[in-house]
Amino acid sequence: MEATEDLHLITLGPLTNIAFALSKEPRLEQRIRSLVMMAGGITAGNATAAAEFNVFVDPEAAYIVFRSAIPKTMVALEPIMEGATFGEEEVKQIEAFDAPWCWMIGRLLRQRLESWKGPVSPPDPAAVGVAIDATIAKAEMLHVAIETNGEHTRGMTVVDRRRWRGKLAGTASPNVNVVMSINTARYRQLVLETLLAH
Repeated sequence: MEATEDLHLITLGPLTNIAFALSKEPRLEQRIRSLVMMAGGITAGNATAAAEFNVFVDPEAAYIVFRSAIPKTMVALEPIMEGATFGEEEVKQIEAFDAPWCWMIGRLLRQRLESWKGPVSPPDPAAVGVAIDATIAKAEMLHVAIETNGEHTRGMTVVDRRRWRGKLAGTASPNVNVVMSINTARYRQLVLETLLAH
């Protein structure tokens, strides 16, 4: 609350701390200018068939954050797996660069490449990339609700993609900027330029 500049947040894990902060100080809703979340899935999950891990482990926190007035961008599993990928060429460039962070990231990506036998898509860099340059992604304002009670769907991000949404009485208003796709070439360029900067 004492910050003199606008607050822009990126979350790469469960939303517990953000929800707790909002519960303790509701005025934070007006102080946080943007929130980019690596959270949720548009159609499916990874922790369960329906729920992505970061939301699944604390759906009550996600419920609070998603219902807040903070301008939110959700970077979900599908655009990450389909567009925010690294292949052999990118991993080699990272491995060859003489910097400790490249040594670490190169080893992690190499392990994934060898175990997945194809392009890898670590989720956190995608969310950071979208936060740095939103133009690498295409997004759409949609209503997203958090399921907190379902036996099979607890932690699910329920994304309303109906073509006729908004034309039916009682339809909820869009509340989240949902990333639908990520430009692979531009994403890779952004990551490499960031990591390989002197």
